[in-house]
Amino acid sequence: MKQKRIHSPSSILTYKQGEGFKWGCPRKYFLRYIKRLRQKPKPALIIGDIVHKTIEEITRSYHKEMLDWDYQTFRAWVLKTLKKRWDLKKQEIAALSHNQFHYSKLLKDSEMMLINWLHQFIKDIIQAGAPPFAETRIVSKTHGVQGIIDAIYPGEILDYKTSRSQEITPDIKLQLAIYTLLYHEQFGKLPERVGIHFLKFPSGDKNPRRFKPTQKLINYAIQEIALMHQLTQSDKESDYPCLCGGRCEEEFI
Repeated sequence: MKQKRIHSPSSILTYKQGEGFKWGCPRKYFLRYIKRLRQKPKPALIIGDIVHKTIEEITRSYHKEMLDWDYQTFRAWVLKTLKKRWDLKKQEIAALSHNQFHYSKLLKDSEMMLINWLHQFIKDIIQAGAPPFAETRIVSKTHGVQGIIDAIYPGEILDYKTSRSQEITPDIKLQLAIYTLLYHEQFGKLPERVGIHFLKFPSGDKNPRRFKPTQKLINYAIQEIALMHQLTQSDKESDYPCLCGGRCEEEFI
């Protein structure tokens, strides 16, 4: 008997097309998850990874004495940690940049995202009394789905976005629904809140955007995951038609 696929928010969103889902395509799913072609590098993806890994490193390194630091010391440590990770990828980013001005802007944008994150991080750890669990991987064998949650505070899921918009898209809603399902299975209860922190924007009353999850949200996740398993049983290329006009082909090497 063929082993059941373990899906993720990324794999499901790579497939989904229509109803507000704009960047998915069945053929794109086939090329990435079945044929396993390598995606072309993009500055946005590289920088998103750098920012997330920097946040993870800082969160895991945090100790309560840091709250006694003055802000400038904390800020300098965050930017130093970012620069260390940036330097590992700087040649690749430079090669993908249009010019030196573009390269410098990408670095400044990354620094801005980390500073925006830091302001909210300090507020959240003071309120929670402890740092969150960072980059927590949860697997549901029941539903055949897994996810890596950026931050889990007591009773709260928080996801970090490096996108240029603060819109709660269908992609984000489905991702949060899957994370809520995974949290429920792991801890036996609904989280009190689920949130999205848009790092390119200063924190405030509407950023992070926080919601109270419901059973309806979990049911939505279960429905979408089950549909995905039904649609991806085959390994045959002909069962994954292109619905995006060929744009998916351009994303792979």
